[in-house]
Amino acid sequence: MYKLKSGIAYITAAAVIVALWVYWISNRVSVSVIVPVYNSEKFLSRCLDSIVAQKGSFEIIAVNDGSTDKSGQILEAYAQKYKNIIVVNQENKGVSAARNQGMAKANGKYITFVDSDDWIEETAFEEAYSAIEKYKTDFVCFGSQKVYEDGKTEIQKLPLKGFQKMN
Repeated sequence: MYKLKSGIAYITAAAVIVALWVYWISNRVSVSVIVPVYNSEKFLSRCLDSIVAQKGSFEIIAVNDGSTDKSGQILEAYAQKYKNIIVVNQENKGVSAARNQGMAKANGKYITFVDSDDWIEETAFEEAYSAIEKYKTDFVCFGSQKVYEDGKTEIQKLPLKGFQKMN
């Protein structure tokens, strides 16, 4: 054990701590995308492709919630190809437990959820970040579009009544 003999040692130790903090902040991802996955091999590639196509600094935390189909293999293949994908395997506990597990692993400044049978538009992160910056908000909601197996679509708009900027 070293004895600190002067104020210089204290300053040096503080500088190292500050440098490590700055390094951590500057290398922190902007968005943690949590994808709970359960038996969704049919949709999973489209979901992951739509996320990896986003611009910016993000990580994908895919929580395999005990899938019995090929979802786990698909996740592992994507994790090999993309270094920002983290795969967490757990026994089947349900979507809420999978999301909670993802949040426990998240490193991003912001968190978003994408279900494994969904996909997002290629500018989703840009638009969300722009809204956060413009309105100085902590929370962003999106509308959605239902796509049926027969190809028909239905736009789901958010009910904006009652939403307000909160301090």
